[in-house]
Amino acid sequence: MTIYEPWSVVDVPFPFIDKDFSKRRKALVVSSESYGRDTGATILVMITSAENSTWKSDVAIGKYSEAGLRKPCVVRFKVFSIDSSLILGRVGVLQEEDRKRVKPALRTVLGTL
Repeated sequence: MTIYEPWSVVDVPFPFIDKDFSKRRKALVVSSESYGRDTGATILVMITSAENSTWKSDVAIGKYSEAGLRKPCVVRFKVFSIDSSLILGRVGVLQEEDRKRVKPALRTVLGTL
């Protein structure tokens, strides 16, 4: 099983409630490699083009091509975890300037624990 490092942009299967299939979607790895090794799971947040809606916490990805994305997208803090074996592969990595905007937003969304 491959363990993905934080800031990796990966393809994951998103299921539909009312359909018998899933669709490939992009997501951002936010868990550590040690968490992945210890649990076999990966914590991710959604990446979306946000064409139909926006969330106040959305963070635009400036260097989307370098992240392996074909068009402008945002990091949306819809947080989820999946078995790491379900990740379909890495497509890119979030660049440093985008990380600098995502980190404080993630802290704000998760709050002080």
